[in-house]
Amino acid sequence: MSPTDPDDPTEEFWALFGAELDEYLTAIETILAASPVDPARVDELFRAFHSVKGGSAALALRCVETVAHAAEDVLHLVRAGSRTLDTGLVSALLEALDEMRRLQGTAMATRTDQPVNAAVVAKLKSHLTQTPAPAPATPVPAASAPSPQPAPVPMPTAAAPALTIGDADLEALQDATLGLIGAIDAEDPTDPAALLAEAADSAGLGGIAGAARRLAGTGRWGWLDLVLRLRGAETASGRTIGAFALTAALEVPFGDLLLEHAGALRTEPDEPAVWLHASRLLAAMEIEAGVELADLVATRLLRGEDLPDTEALTDLCALIGISASSGMDIPHEEITALRDAWFEVTGFAAAGDASASPPSAGQAHPWPAETLIRMAEEAASGCALTLVLLDLESDPAAVDAVTDRLRAERCLYNRSRLDLGGGMFEYVVAVLGSPDAFAVALAETDPSHACLRSVLVTNSNAAPGREAGVVSTTSAPSPPPVPSPLAGVPAAAPVAPRPVDAMVRVPSAAIDGFMDLIGELRLGLTALSRVLGEDGSPQAVQPTRATREEFRRLDRAVRQLYDGAIALRVVPIGTLFTRLLRPIRDTAVLVGKEVALTTAGEDVQVDKAMIEMLVDPLTHIVRNSVDHGIESPERRLASGKPAAGSIRIRARQTASLAIIDVEDDGAGIDGARVRDKAVGKGLIGTAEAAGLSDADALNLILLPGFSTRDEVTATSGRGVGMDIVVTAIKKLGGRLTIDSRIGAGTRMTIEFPVSAAMQRVLTVETAGQTIAIHERSVREVVEVPSRDLQRVGRRLTLSLRGRFLPVLDLGALLGLRETPSGPLSGNRTVVVADDGDSRIGLIIDRMAVRREVFFKRLHPLIEVNPLIAGAAVVGSGGVMFALDTTALFARAAHWLEPEPAEAAPVTHTPTTHTLIIHPADRREEPCSID
Repeated sequence: MSPTDPDDPTEEFWALFGAELDEYLTAIETILAASPVDPARVDELFRAFHSVKGGSAALALRCVETVAHAAEDVLHLVRAGSRTLDTGLVSALLEALDEMRRLQGTAMATRTDQPVNAAVVAKLKSHLTQTPAPAPATPVPAASAPSPQPAPVPMPTAAAPALTIGDADLEALQDATLGLIGAIDAEDPTDPAALLAEAADSAGLGGIAGAARRLAGTGRWGWLDLVLRLRGAETASGRTIGAFALTAALEVPFGDLLLEHAGALRTEPDEPAVWLHASRLLAAMEIEAGVELADLVATRLLRGEDLPDTEALTDLCALIGISASSGMDIPHEEITALRDAWFEVTGFAAAGDASASPPSAGQAHPWPAETLIRMAEEAASGCALTLVLLDLESDPAAVDAVTDRLRAERCLYNRSRLDLGGGMFEYVVAVLGSPDAFAVALAETDPSHACLRSVLVTNSNAAPGREAGVVSTTSAPSPPPVPSPLAGVPAAAPVAPRPVDAMVRVPSAAIDGFMDLIGELRLGLTALSRVLGEDGSPQAVQPTRATREEFRRLDRAVRQLYDGAIALRVVPIGTLFTRLLRPIRDTAVLVGKEVALTTAGEDVQVDKAMIEMLVDPLTHIVRNSVDHGIESPERRLASGKPAAGSIRIRARQTASLAIIDVEDDGAGIDGARVRDKAVGKGLIGTAEAAGLSDADALNLILLPGFSTRDEVTATSGRGVGMDIVVTAIKKLGGRLTIDSRIGAGTRMTIEFPVSAAMQRVLTVETAGQTIAIHERSVREVVEVPSRDLQRVGRRLTLSLRGRFLPVLDLGALLGLRETPSGPLSGNRTVVVADDGDSRIGLIIDRMAVRREVFFKRLHPLIEVNPLIAGAAVVGSGGVMFALDTTALFARAAHWLEPEPAEAAPVTHTPTTHTLIIHPADRREEPCSID
């Protein structure tokens, strides 16, 4: 089976991972390329790397996972305030991003893991050892300030993990765990399980080794046991073994198992063991609300207490099993709603009963004896003990921030507080130093108290004491005896259902195919219109009135369908602007300048194909702005400007064109210096340069080989650049104009079609062929008497508005017929074409109309012809080719080379010419395909 075999059941998973990875990497680059990086987006950056790590682990791409994990480690320190996100770290993270993109390309092509550039990972890890800058002292309110201590103990930045796994053992465990994924559906997983058992024994993980050896005889319950043990080892060691990837691969088997187990829940609802098994299974599937409910049922059964009706929970377990095994969304909202409803009707929360008081801490599960022993040992060593109450089902960002801060301390144990509500967990934390300072620091990670509910000082018996710091969400003092840590906390507002993601990923090829089908439908309607005489042609049949009405209704519906399909091809141009952040930032760092980017018009809708074709030209333009336009900070300050330069990119749109302005506030372009450089490089003559206006002199920078730099640097001086830019812009049917003022800056304006597929064209006939010329290349169309066309060799000239215009027969130029050699007679229709630099006249046989057509993908054999820019099917079923203006002018230039025997054209007074089409004339006959 090939790496991209569509019949491979994992192929859809790979495709989804590739699309999501693109989104995450783009989001990461957008954040990092901003100058400076917004501190408020560090959490978003961390989560993006975390998501990349998890997704790559699920597909056993340890290469991407390794790089993402290293970036995540450094960002963890940034979030904790132990590390600054300086230029060096941003550069290291961007290098990591580039490495992940490289790995993505090869891994997605081969569907296999790839070797990692160790230097990239090493550079990231080097930032883990940076000495943190001294943080400002956190003020502690006097009411809760501890007594002065003669020698305060500095708070550690990280606690030693409870479990240590060496690098070699970790690699062996990861390989063995990921190797098990391929054995999930195997009849006998003994061999890969034995490898995991051997690796676990080497690492001293006897529990994992035993679970691996039991896999062959325990079926899916054995897989469950192994997953939970792997997760425990990851939590204790702080290292990734592969539990996430294994869990993702086991989603369907676990779903099947839960669906089967729902039968046992229905037939044996009074058995605590049945509910404990369901709890473990739901925990493996990471459905926390379901775990709480199953634990609640098991606890009440063991205590002999009354139960709510468990039938609804049993039904939900079956639904979760069906959803997981069939690839549907897990019903998280339903299970959460059931949990909330149960807590309202159980003894844990007497809803609506004003006399009901909050439960005491004694109603929670007791602390294990070994935890109390460890608490006593920590207290004896001088540590302060605290009880931290968290709501782990609140805002995910707040949960991440608080729990990450907790990991920097010594967490001895945590327990579920179902008695206080769903998602409540209580942690015992040993603190070196002041518990009040710790409480204040913890509160700063969650200013809104969405997750952090209280921090209480405790003793070796875990008895709740006074509140540490100022973290309570209520100002009312706690009356004795010590109430529940949730006393006074306002009830959380009902959680609104999560909005359904309205975005659907559709490959561009699928949209193009859809457009082709609509085109065929339009052709069918056009043929039918001829049969019915709707287009004015003689009727082949006599349609009834009802037939005509139905045809027109169908025609309107197809046009609306076509317009809707066209809308699928367009994207906001802001997606292009975000891709310019990185080159601006990298160039500014390289040349030692400060540059800020501002954008406007990001919502202008442009064909995605045009976006891709504009990336390279715009990238070069903004790099030029940074390198050549923006002055150094010292020069800017000396001239009264801010030290940081600015680049402003603005997009706007007309009926059929999009316009992008790239403007900087730099030194501007010196026209005199440009003339001198062009003459010095032999690009133009001295006399020609002297005759250029200042505006025309600016266009000299677009000549091949032009550069204002005398020396070659990493960013300029090679004479390659703006000529490539203008060629690329012309290739997509656009044009570039330059405006500059010395000392004020430069503005470059790009005009281009909104759609690469939908184009406004002028259709003409020559030599029996219908040809399309892009409307933006047509200056005007005139009808002239043949006597006004003067022949010089194989070319003609026309005196038009005081200028001599070279004229060619379009049919002969395209090789469709021989060049007419005899005298011309009658009137001739001439299309005046303009490529932005020069104009030529093209003689045609007959002019049709302006049209808006959809260009189809070209066949490879046709695509190699440089004269053809696109092809569209016309209403008669024939094919109409659109000419490439750049290639057309290049061929015309060859034809217009003077021959030795040519004489100068005869000058005479021209006859009045009939103007057929002028640029201001907007009359047209719009159509979609026909």
